[in-house]
Amino acid sequence: MSSEPMEEIDAVEDQVDAAAHDVRVPGDLRLAGDLPASSGDPVMDVSEDVRRATARLMDEGSRRARRHGAEVLQLWELAAAQLPGGKLLRPRLLLETFDALSADLPSRTGRPVAERAEAVRLAAALEVLHFAFLLHDDVIDNDLTRRGRANLVGALIARESGSGSDPDSGSGSGPAGTDSDSGAAGTGDRRSHWARSTAVLVGDQMLALAHQVFARVDLPRSERLALLDALGDAVAESAVGEFLDVSLSDGVVAPETDVIAEMTRTKTATYSFELPLRAACVLAGAPEPAREALTSAGRHLGIAFQHQDDALSVFGSAAEHGKDPSSDLREGKQTAITDFARGTSDWPRIEAALGRADLCAPDGRHVRSLLADCGAEAHVQALVAREVAQARAVLTEAEDAVPAPAARVLGAVIEELDGRSR
Repeated sequence: MSSEPMEEIDAVEDQVDAAAHDVRVPGDLRLAGDLPASSGDPVMDVSEDVRRATARLMDEGSRRARRHGAEVLQLWELAAAQLPGGKLLRPRLLLETFDALSADLPSRTGRPVAERAEAVRLAAALEVLHFAFLLHDDVIDNDLTRRGRANLVGALIARESGSGSDPDSGSGSGPAGTDSDSGAAGTGDRRSHWARSTAVLVGDQMLALAHQVFARVDLPRSERLALLDALGDAVAESAVGEFLDVSLSDGVVAPETDVIAEMTRTKTATYSFELPLRAACVLAGAPEPAREALTSAGRHLGIAFQHQDDALSVFGSAAEHGKDPSSDLREGKQTAITDFARGTSDWPRIEAALGRADLCAPDGRHVRSLLADCGAEAHVQALVAREVAQARAVLTEAEDAVPAPAARVLGAVIEELDGRSR
């Protein structure tokens, strides 16, 4: 571990150590649309706008799929049926920030603001982009479930095997091509290979659809190119983050602290927080100081979000996050949790279990207990608190540049990151 931030982290750890098993759940993040309107500041719930726009994008995909026959159409519709159900964090962050900025900036800057319909369509495209990444991520991780039910790979395997049931319902048994202990797709099975390959291809189609929306937005050329630059940066950095994640897990890249930190930043923060905020700023014609401040605050919140996600995957309740609680341990995931544990006396026992494909549930519980007891859980919570504090500081310093309604949108996110727990 690098010693540079340790004094600051140690101070925060003292505050969270007593609540080391109180994992904050990123899936519970609420934006302004979930919160009561503050006095004199009515807040529009944008969720329905996003859902309707996303459904329209899926309909566009269905029309394209129909040209290629019933089998392709059926596949697209199966995938599209899995898209709803998320918290809509990214599209709502974009749309609520756009609404906040566009209500304040025109009178101050005189710059054009995009039509709200364009913002809604871009917000929906972010949800499609997110779903594409999830499809690819499930293939990379050999997962068959997401959000507590069969993901696309699992659904395809179940359909082709004739079981018609979730591949990992908690009973320990699954359809052909699965490892019933781990819920991982059997790599030697042709049906499993077909399902995983199909999910990759559907993910590619979803990526292409999201790009089409960005490319066709009705804005002047310079603003449209700025949006495409933001999208390109987010996709590239997310791919780098996933590459580092896999490389660290498979032992191809040494688990150095700075590499793990870069993986944590790029894997999620750029596309989940920076991209929605950059897009909202472009659409609303926000001046550069506001763009820089919101993007910087979003970067810190995105890193906090990823740390929480890592903590949830290891220490959280499978009933709440819908994933196998030992999945990250079997895959040998290298995160800030393992990075901290590496410097403790418990590391030899923890290291012996990481990356074991046959890690059973009791052994997984034992490893999670070791990670909590050695201080790794408190440490990652301290990292979350540090990133949240830095996001607050950015917004405070940029108080004159960031319109108050936009600051309140991020304030709602910070409130959940900083205080909500189960």
